[in-house]
Amino acid sequence: LDAARGVYFSILGLDRALRFGDRYRVARSLCLVGPLLSLAGGPLAAHGRKMMERGRALAEDLGAKELLGTLGVSEGQVLMLSGSWHEGCAKSDEAVRLLSEECGGSAFLCNIARGNALRALEEIGESIPEIADRAQEQYEAATSAANVHAETAAVQHLSFAALARGDLDRARWLAQRGIELWDREGFHVQHFYTARAVALCDLYEGRPQESYARFRDLWPALRRSNLMRVPLTRVDAHLLRGQLVLAMAHAGAGPREELLESCEKDARRLARVNRVDARAHGRILRAGVEGLRGRNTEAVPLLEEAAGICSGAGMSLRAACARLRMGELLGDRAGQACMEDALARIAAVGIEEPRRWAS
Repeated sequence: LDAARGVYFSILGLDRALRFGDRYRVARSLCLVGPLLSLAGGPLAAHGRKMMERGRALAEDLGAKELLGTLGVSEGQVLMLSGSWHEGCAKSDEAVRLLSEECGGSAFLCNIARGNALRALEEIGESIPEIADRAQEQYEAATSAANVHAETAAVQHLSFAALARGDLDRARWLAQRGIELWDREGFHVQHFYTARAVALCDLYEGRPQESYARFRDLWPALRRSNLMRVPLTRVDAHLLRGQLVLAMAHAGAGPREELLESCEKDARRLARVNRVDARAHGRILRAGVEGLRGRNTEAVPLLEEAAGICSGAGMSLRAACARLRMGELLGDRAGQACMEDALARIAAVGIEEPRRWAS
């Protein structure tokens, strides 16, 4: 739960395994430390990838399927956290299959992999029913095993699916359930994502004020937690804050220009993150700002770029939402055709109210 201490003990474990000379423990530690370093960026990331390769070679030499499954979970997480959604989901699913069918369990690792796959599926955005079914399966397994870590993750994804179905009461209950479940001291990734689940409900309902105030208060704790060093968390945090201030400006719930400038800052921070999805999110936020300033000619190209980036990254739902807004701003026959196509694509995913979801 504490990322900094987790890295420390993982590296300490690798050091002791190397000193002891146990190839199995060395392989296992490489499968854990390598992925952690690979997320750090720069020379450390390259070193981490080499560790993962060495760990796989050792595991294969030892014939240890449980180590290959452990590495598969870590590789899936690295891919997911790096924005490679389809590859991350496939790797996570394969790791779960290997660990559960050929190694007799490892519930903790399987739950991590299932959570990674669910997060990837949300960004892929191809099937809300699949997300709901997978999250329900994880929720039932977690509650039967009294696994609060997995249960907290599951209710966040169940809330997302309920929101997509238009069941706001259920979505809010699940989001609040996540907050109640994760009452640990300190600030962990669960604190951020349970608050995010509530914020998505507020955005869907068109009343962002409470979540805006909540995120303004928790932002210092989020920064102190070092979670912003994780690329995905950094992207999610700046995107969500940008969405909230943009929604505030749209609702006239504060000083408009000040809110729009704040949104632009988050868009610029997203543009500096070396990730495909971050570039798309930054453009969508900038388009929202330009649209509220009445500059549709500036907003439309940004949305077109964002839709293209999302399509290329396999994020079909976000691409359709960008195209819907683009069609609305165009307002001509081509825009009408763009809107109709986007609405059909969003509905086909399993979204009950496509326009409301896109907003």
